[in-house]
Amino acid sequence: MGRDIELAQIAALIADPTCRLLTLLGPGGIGKSRLALQAAYGHTAPNRRFVDGIFFVSLAAATQLDEAIPLIAAAVGCIFSGQRAPRSELLHHVQSRALLLVLDNCEHLVDEATFFAEMLAAAPQLMLLATSRERLRLYEESIFDVRALSAPPAEVHKADELIASSAVQLFVERARRVNLAFDFIAEAEAVAAICRLVEGIPLGIELAAGWVRNHSCAAIAEAIRQGIDFLASQVQNAPPRHRSLRAAFDHSWRLLDQADAALFNRLVVFRGGFDAQAAQAVADASPTALMRLTDKSLVQRQPDGRYSVHELLRQYGETKIKTSERASTQEDHARYYAALVAQQQPFRESETEMAAIARLRADFDNIRAGWQWLLGRIYSIGGPAPADPSALADLAQSYAPMLAYFLLRECRYEEGRQLLTAAEAAMVRAGWDGLAAPSQAQTTLAQLRSLLADLLFYLSQFTEIERLIEKALPPLIAAGQTVEVAEALARLGRAYLRMGRYDEAETVLQQSIEHYHAAGEEKRIALALNALGIVHSNQGRFAEARGYYEQCLAIFRRAGYQRGIANMLSNLGSNYGRAGDFARSLLLYQETYQIALRIGDRLTTAIALSNLGSVSRSLGRHDQALRYYEESLDLCRAIGERRWTAASLNGLALNWIEQGRLAAAYDHAREALTIAAAIDSAPDVMDSLSLLGQVLAAQGEIERAYTILHFVDTQPVTQFSARQRCHQSRAALEPRLAPAAVVRLRRRAQRMTLAELEI
Repeated sequence: MGRDIELAQIAALIADPTCRLLTLLGPGGIGKSRLALQAAYGHTAPNRRFVDGIFFVSLAAATQLDEAIPLIAAAVGCIFSGQRAPRSELLHHVQSRALLLVLDNCEHLVDEATFFAEMLAAAPQLMLLATSRERLRLYEESIFDVRALSAPPAEVHKADELIASSAVQLFVERARRVNLAFDFIAEAEAVAAICRLVEGIPLGIELAAGWVRNHSCAAIAEAIRQGIDFLASQVQNAPPRHRSLRAAFDHSWRLLDQADAALFNRLVVFRGGFDAQAAQAVADASPTALMRLTDKSLVQRQPDGRYSVHELLRQYGETKIKTSERASTQEDHARYYAALVAQQQPFRESETEMAAIARLRADFDNIRAGWQWLLGRIYSIGGPAPADPSALADLAQSYAPMLAYFLLRECRYEEGRQLLTAAEAAMVRAGWDGLAAPSQAQTTLAQLRSLLADLLFYLSQFTEIERLIEKALPPLIAAGQTVEVAEALARLGRAYLRMGRYDEAETVLQQSIEHYHAAGEEKRIALALNALGIVHSNQGRFAEARGYYEQCLAIFRRAGYQRGIANMLSNLGSNYGRAGDFARSLLLYQETYQIALRIGDRLTTAIALSNLGSVSRSLGRHDQALRYYEESLDLCRAIGERRWTAASLNGLALNWIEQGRLAAAYDHAREALTIAAAIDSAPDVMDSLSLLGQVLAAQGEIERAYTILHFVDTQPVTQFSARQRCHQSRAALEPRLAPAAVVRLRRRAQRMTLAELEI
């Protein structure tokens, strides 16, 4: 099931006369035997190459060659006469025959496998198709690595898409054998979870499916998460080694010598995958030793040259390692990946940033595991702070800055929030927050809070940012961390900007710039300069905003930092658009979009699409604007970016207003208002309200519309473009109202709060 490609590849190899010995290689339970049988069946039609027959020989019970020879002889019809040794009798029997022999479970016979080469030499028309957990290490041998079935990607949730996975198909087929009423539609997501947990191992899938008579698939998945021992069967005639995954792995484990077993124990510390350099540094694994474990199917070598251990095998290995050895290996692992993360720090916001991000992406499972090990060590301190927590603080400082930056660039905001919030809790529990004198631990906690604030900006948690920065600043100032103080102030200024507190934002951002200058950090100053540009542009001070943006653009061009260049081009485009220069705005947005696509930055792509929607709408291209806005919304929702979700919804609402689609406009503006209010983004709230006021005015609700528009117009956080729309709409409404009504509605709007507007 799901092996069409593999079967075609194996068929081609069997048909190749130069391929005399083909070994299907893989760990226990991966489906080697079934695949070999199916491949052999494909050659049973008449007039094929193997005119004297195709035979299957199970060697599972043969622990040495003397036991294997009679099994092979019996299969091919060789009757021993007793005149010669069985070995010679078998060679004589096959020498003139055109045969295909399927030799199943050859791993016991690796040390005596030269007999298979003797058979091939004696019988020119013989071919051997072997299955083994270990290479036979013969010159004649061709290797076919048998991989697991395809499990569905984590982002797939619909039943009709999940069933396309071969792993899911196998589970459903086996589940319906033991429970005819099994309802895949009801259990689809849990079935997919099971297939992912066992990473497509057919034996694991079959064993899990055997429990559907008594357990829901969700319960089965949870049991697998607790350990592999749940994956067992009571089927009487199943081979003993296939009655549980542990039994299958025990079978492989017994074939290991002491050195390889010890090495495998150390390798289970890795998560996801690893390269040879990491294996050498952490587990003292030489390339030769890695090759031995690869040949034994305990480690897989990926097409990109990296290595991996199947997750269920890794869990099995964890049960074999001694506690003391596990602790030391985990520490070596955490320190290695801390150093790797820190090594990428100099490349951020430069032309080589993409390569650094790709390096971290490849090893992120290991980086996360190392970070969590570190938090466990910090958390276990408990009570009063230890005399010298500096070693743990050093390690945290190696990880945290580039880890947080990586999660930002990958748009993994919620994951970043969780990882850094857990770190803050561990450090507080260890007493790092309450130290009387300035210390490295206290400074590390302050830096972590500032980094967490940076992540929360993209989750629009602005009041929480203010709380974190207020806690972080005093220790950073006391420790003389000038650059970190500048960054913390810039992050606080951006939060004030999103909350519409423009005066406070400008003050704090100017302070940030002073600290950057004091530290001689020209490249990093762009964060504060860009935020100042937005502060001025939002208030209609376009010339001043352009000056800040152009300073940023120059910094990023010198650094070759493509993402920064794209952001500045986007902001300049918005600045020109707000000033009415739509032609220049369109060119800048188009350039931004091309750069974002080239570097694969999803957030910048989403922003560029939203902005292209806005300028298309301003140019009267409403259908094109609709497509841009909808593409932006899809991206924003996929990455969890709520602020630009609200912005694109507002853009769509304005697009519908200009086309007279008032109901659609109201719905989109109302949704945008809900999101903007939830994330405390006051400028976006005012944008939504201005649009709702326009809709109500067009629907004839004059007094209600006028009240909302006047409310928005008098708020200091209202952006320039929204304020312009309010002016125009109010001017159109006033001739339809009595002068006394205008005065009354203005006074009412001035007294009202947002909650009282009755939207």
